[in-house]
Amino acid sequence: MNTKLRFKELTIFFLFLRKYWIYEAFMLLLILIGTSCSLAAPFVLGKIIDVVIPQSDRKLLLVLTFIMIGINLVRFFVGIFSDYLNTWLSGLIIRDIKESLFSIILRMPYSFFEKNKPGEVIQVISSEVEKIQRFLTTGLIRLINNVFTLLCLGAVMCFLNYKLFAITLVIIPVVIIINAWIGKRVRQMVKHTGEKEGELYNFYFERIKNVILIKLFNSFDYEQSKLSRNTSRIFELNLLNTKLTTLGSNGSSFFISLSPLIILLAGGNQVMNQVMSIGALVAFIQYCNRLIPPANDFLNLYIDYVKAHESAKRIYPYLELRNKSPKIEYALKNSPVTKINCNNLGFSIDHTTILSNINIEFVKGCSYGIVGSNGAGKSTLIKLISKLYAATNGSIVINGSHKIENISQEEWTGFTTVITQQAHIFHESIRENLLYANRDLTEADLWSALEIVNLRTYVESLPHQLDTLIGDGEESANPSGGQIQKLSLARALLKKADVILLDEVTSAMDSSSAKEVLDLILKSFSDKIVICITHSLSDAMLFNKVVVLASGRIVEFGDPQNLLSSDNKYNDLFKYQITKTSI
Repeated sequence: MNTKLRFKELTIFFLFLRKYWIYEAFMLLLILIGTSCSLAAPFVLGKIIDVVIPQSDRKLLLVLTFIMIGINLVRFFVGIFSDYLNTWLSGLIIRDIKESLFSIILRMPYSFFEKNKPGEVIQVISSEVEKIQRFLTTGLIRLINNVFTLLCLGAVMCFLNYKLFAITLVIIPVVIIINAWIGKRVRQMVKHTGEKEGELYNFYFERIKNVILIKLFNSFDYEQSKLSRNTSRIFELNLLNTKLTTLGSNGSSFFISLSPLIILLAGGNQVMNQVMSIGALVAFIQYCNRLIPPANDFLNLYIDYVKAHESAKRIYPYLELRNKSPKIEYALKNSPVTKINCNNLGFSIDHTTILSNINIEFVKGCSYGIVGSNGAGKSTLIKLISKLYAATNGSIVINGSHKIENISQEEWTGFTTVITQQAHIFHESIRENLLYANRDLTEADLWSALEIVNLRTYVESLPHQLDTLIGDGEESANPSGGQIQKLSLARALLKKADVILLDEVTSAMDSSSAKEVLDLILKSFSDKIVICITHSLSDAMLFNKVVVLASGRIVEFGDPQNLLSSDNKYNDLFKYQITKTSI
């Protein structure tokens, strides 16, 4: 990979550290103080052996003992405070990254959510962020602390005996070679592990979402076996990673641990030749032993870096877009939407044409039924008008002068409301679901909307009325499909949009409930632009105009009664329903 891009993928996350740099610097200072204190112990021990004990200086022994107690107290309090500060700072950084990432993902084009699996997106927001945070906070500080420790150890050991220090340096190239060999193999494994973890998240999400399918087909054992294969593969990768990491750290430890033995051999001769004191040799060996933790930690730091970099590669494309969304000023400026013109409108995906040459005008105060066989492009037309999709050909013009691409998504959603076949309701209170339309609504507004859709009596009968949670709890509401659809309709009413887009809202209802809901819609939105997809002849007959789509084109348009009396595509679509009705 390009080195510049690799650096850029991680440096974008340093922006989240920037506002906390003072705390980062203070935490690093605390850690360096703690490290410095720990380096004092061997030196003091050497003085006790060389000076205090031979001279029987009890006063100096007492002083040095109190000094060591004081140093350990400093390390104790510094350790507690730095750990607390690290946890606090890590939490803030995770929060900032997750909030930013969540905000960006919600604003991604609708096509993004059609192409990406929900479980993998959730995994990116959760575990991938924590890997990056761990490297940016504790990882970088550990790196600086390890370098500082090694430099201090080197300086002290060189001061004590530069010849023995030179012998110690011989081991370092061996440790570097071991860590480099292990590191190359760990990188690829970390990448595979991240991919498999994303697949596992998606597996959990889809199985829980479609649990009714698993129950109805009695596929418990089959799904369990699939889960077992997924988790076993991740387990194997983690185990192999641990083997390599352990091999690297223990291999490094083995070679570093040879240093004290070599030092003992060489230093012992110096002591016997009275070139070096016993205390200095003991101190030197203790310092030599302290080389092991920071030297081993470099491999762990490299693994943390690899994990963070692989996570950054997955997250970077999202964060890179955070300052690239175009700044579009409000075009309509709260003017009501009176007409929508589709001019030679077309839409294609991967060279496959879904819609082409759509020319139609939708006007205020008129309702339109969109009919056609499966794959005719009905839902795509709704998504283009709602700006979930962007047209690949032609244009959509609002009020005769504003192209829809020049209207921001934020502004356009204020003028439109979409009600789909599967009403989207949160497992929160009824009040929260209704207030999604407008946070400034009053209690009276909510009850009024519920009364219009014939849900007031039902909500009043619930344990906590508007504050009743929707779900399966003891005091929760468990509304039927029709009631959920009416709740969605009440929310649409409260939004007071100018354009009402309906995607087969009555397909899951019986004919009586369907007629009731459509009558409510047409009555409530009689002065709006209403566009509704339907597969029902009885529903289609309720609209002012009917648009017949076939193979992505408008083949017929007109009054439903006139279309029904002619031999045309409209009749072909509803031939069975017409026969059934006439019988």
